[in-house]
Amino acid sequence: MKAPFVKTIFVLFTTLLFQNVQIRSQNISKPIKWDFILPTDYKVGDTLSIFYRAKIDEKWKMYSFDCDSIEYVKPAKFTIVSDESFEVISPLEFSLSIEEFDKDLERKVKVFSNEVRLIQKILVKKKVLKFTGKIDYHLFKEEDESGSVMLLSETF
Repeated sequence: MKAPFVKTIFVLFTTLLFQNVQIRSQNISKPIKWDFILPTDYKVGDTLSIFYRAKIDEKWKMYSFDCDSIEYVKPAKFTIVSDESFEVISPLEFSLSIEEFDKDLERKVKVFSNEVRLIQKILVKKKVLKFTGKIDYHLFKEEDESGSVMLLSETF
């Protein structure tokens, strides 16, 4: 008789614990917000510019796509999943990054501050586009003694 009671208590406790962990993880706010704009009015043969914009919270910065890859710093990476519905026709264009001295790394790094804008040009090959991919990037908080760094990924 004790075993079913103990088992029931264990299951209830475990369920509540995992629900609490899930709720807390959903409440974590990212210091960056992404927008993705894919034009809807196009035909086969058109060249489209796909726009991405990220607003970065104050005091946070993002390492640039053209930042040197060194210990603890990985440049942002943009990956598109290939599909027959389009062809990438130009390299990714991105807003101007700034170069600043990172006192922790003791060197200059290229970063984005406040906002990032990206443009990817494609050639439409089919009426229904299947355009997916992801952006992997590092964020860090400037002048933060705790060393706040986030490695994040956004899918689109």
